[in-house]
Amino acid sequence: MTRTLPRALLAGAFLLAVLGSASAAPKVVVIGFDGADDALTREYMEAGLLPNLQALAEEGDYAPLLPTNPPQTPVSWSTFATGLNPGQTEIFDFLKRDPATYAPRFCAFEETNRRPLLKGANNPWIFAALGLSMAFVPLLFAAKVRTRRSALLKLAAVVGLGGAAFGWFVGAVLLPQSLPDPLNNRKGETFWERATHAGLTARVLRVPLTFPADRLERLDMLSGLGVPDLRGLVGQPTLYTTRRGLTGGQFAIAVEEIDDPAAGPVDSTIAGPRNVLFPQEDGSFLGPRLTIPLRIEALGGGRLRVKAGDTVSEAGPGEWTGWHAVEFAFNPLLKARGMTRFYNQSEPDGDGRVELLMSPIHFHPDSPGGVRWCWPRDYGPHLHDEIGPFKTMGWAIDTWTVSEGLTSEQESLEDAEWTAERFERIMKQELAREDTDLFVQVFSFTDRIQHVFLRFADPSHPAYDAELAARYENAVRDSYLRMDRIVGEARKLAPKDALFLVLSDHGFAQFRRGVNINRWLIDHGYMVMKDDPCVRGQSGRRSLDDLFEDTSRTFADVDWSRTKAYALGLGNVYVNLAGREAQGIVRPGREYREVVEGIAAGLVELVDPETGERPVAAVHHRDEIYDQYDPVLIPDLRVSNTRGYRVSWDTSLGGAPCEVVQDNLKAWGADHCSLEPELVKGILFSNRPLKAADPAMADLAPSILAALGLDAPPAAKGRVLY
Repeated sequence: MTRTLPRALLAGAFLLAVLGSASAAPKVVVIGFDGADDALTREYMEAGLLPNLQALAEEGDYAPLLPTNPPQTPVSWSTFATGLNPGQTEIFDFLKRDPATYAPRFCAFEETNRRPLLKGANNPWIFAALGLSMAFVPLLFAAKVRTRRSALLKLAAVVGLGGAAFGWFVGAVLLPQSLPDPLNNRKGETFWERATHAGLTARVLRVPLTFPADRLERLDMLSGLGVPDLRGLVGQPTLYTTRRGLTGGQFAIAVEEIDDPAAGPVDSTIAGPRNVLFPQEDGSFLGPRLTIPLRIEALGGGRLRVKAGDTVSEAGPGEWTGWHAVEFAFNPLLKARGMTRFYNQSEPDGDGRVELLMSPIHFHPDSPGGVRWCWPRDYGPHLHDEIGPFKTMGWAIDTWTVSEGLTSEQESLEDAEWTAERFERIMKQELAREDTDLFVQVFSFTDRIQHVFLRFADPSHPAYDAELAARYENAVRDSYLRMDRIVGEARKLAPKDALFLVLSDHGFAQFRRGVNINRWLIDHGYMVMKDDPCVRGQSGRRSLDDLFEDTSRTFADVDWSRTKAYALGLGNVYVNLAGREAQGIVRPGREYREVVEGIAAGLVELVDPETGERPVAAVHHRDEIYDQYDPVLIPDLRVSNTRGYRVSWDTSLGGAPCEVVQDNLKAWGADHCSLEPELVKGILFSNRPLKAADPAMADLAPSILAALGLDAPPAAKGRVLY
């Protein structure tokens, strides 16, 4: 007994020490703001408008944060998550090309990947066997009774055969053999993977390029940019309008013409997802879109009543309806559940013009279904129960319709404010929980508001409107004030001894003029057209329909037998290399070097004839910016722009409009995607002093892991900043 007691005491002390160290594990809190710009942050901070960020800088440190090359949202946040450069993560743009077809595809995700449902092709046999097993019920009775045994045996046969037939029907007709299973192409181990594998608890909310959500123990996740809408698109609103002849423009907004509801209720439809569960006659899984009814009624004075799904709501001119839960049936057993709302753009004076904008259809937050936009599966429903509706789509704020002139700046701003407020509620609830070692949340409103409203700070912008500028001149400033308030709330909730970081993935600049790289390549003999649309008097324009509906239209006019290079995405130039591209003609070695050197030298000398400025800051060879990469996947050259310029909308989709440089007339008047990274630096605030004055996005993952007491993966490129 005397020996046992000291041993027990020692064991207890050891256990308490272990438990004590576990409960005192280091904490890290990261609050991200997509697109928060270094120069604007400094300006507002010097004006005393950002007191919480100023206090954080005084407590610890502040430095401009260098984004990736290119400074794009999916690219930079992928490096943030892994510490790898874009050549290693293989997320180098929004789009990539298929070298076998030259067609554009999403860089981050494979949409055609499928996984078996249950046992796949064997489902009919399995369900038939389950149905046949129902025969055992009458057989058990037959074994226990002496009378009517024959009848029970006959009943068993009928029940068994009927059950088998029904089971076969369920397995062969009602249930698909496979389900769509999007695949995230991002390479590298994330810092939250490494943390959870070490036994720490992490909450990762709305970080871009986290779709599908990671299935990890000790992780709660809401996926960010990359989650599609219920239609499988990046966020397609629908405009129901009495105007005739409207089109969806480059952003492919869905436009549905309706009669004037003042003459009586108007019945239309809402288009939902394609039937991607069951194969079509041609073997593809691109079935027709499922639809549900929509009824619109006029109530006078421009007020509308809307019935969609089981919900009826009303909205006056310039008002939103509430959220409508909508369900689309693949068959009697399988349904997709979403939510949408409507913005009434009708005129109050009753001039007969009725316009009702329907938001993209989000996956309903109380019903994850088969799409893994959250993890665990009940995490989204749990948050919905706690705070009510919130958006699940990655590109959550509507910037498309205002860019096409189909709705107002007011609609876009109100949508951004509602969205930000809901995610702020989630932050306050989840950050207050005490069982978190690592908390990361990214807000996107700063990026989306600058895309649309930053042009009002520049009277020389082609899309500047003095009347609108007077009304919305403070929209960008107010978004930074909201950012500061969120930081203040987060700082109150975060553990005082936690490493507390506030950062962004890139900054912003005006986008006055667009550069059509493919037209430059045509003019200089690097690209040759079989049938140039510009010669035919057409525009050579492209839209998102070319990406979502028919990729074969991209480069359809190009003569590959004489083309040496082509551009696709936001600054990517690919050599039509023999042995790599399907119809490549440029030989590796000397000819390849001559092509890339000629394009690089020529583009940096490009002069905008309207302004006399040079739109191209640099042309980077991939060897210059990435030390590791897949030579089949990664573009040969990366063209970066000076401030005021960006790769044109049409170039990004493979188009070749007739002018090399043209005005950007869209409300989307500011950007960052193809600029030189040094010109659009983000922000990094820390409650601890930084060891380096020049932090870069790749430094964040190693620094966060070090604060958690963990080593970075060996392939990580960044430094530890603390």
